[in-house]
Amino acid sequence: MKFIKYLIMLLVVVNTSANKVNAQIDTTFWFAAPWVTPDHDGNVQMAFRISTFGAPATVRIQQPALTYDTTFVVPANSLADVPISHLVNDIESGPADLVLTSGIKITSDELITVVYDFISDLITISPGTPNNPETYSLKGQNGMGTEFVLPFKPCGIIEF
Repeated sequence: MKFIKYLIMLLVVVNTSANKVNAQIDTTFWFAAPWVTPDHDGNVQMAFRISTFGAPATVRIQQPALTYDTTFVVPANSLADVPISHLVNDIESGPADLVLTSGIKITSDELITVVYDFISDLITISPGTPNNPETYSLKGQNGMGTEFVLPFKPCGIIEF
């Protein structure tokens, strides 16, 4: 009886761990960069981090409603850093409660992952005044929808 119990447990573990999960892997990503206060290290050093898998990927980053459009190749099993600090006024979404044209579309001919980094650096920006860096993992098709749950306090002052 013990043998059957362990065999069933083993089959359950093998079966659940064998499923492929692609939560942040896709070929199309949409992103609207949040507004960040200029007091946050001068509001600079923003970048996309794009990583590939077993095949090289031709990646296109564009703002369909504006003029920014670039295409480049990321080698297989690599990470590309794409600085976008020069676009800060065009990509940040603000003011709130309006339909804006600052959305970014990232497409690729192979599966990739994309991360948006707002970097806070003690040395190169403002020595001695660190701020919190922000990292957003783009979700691809898993991020598309009309209903979202945000893990933020709905109103009032955030107390520590």
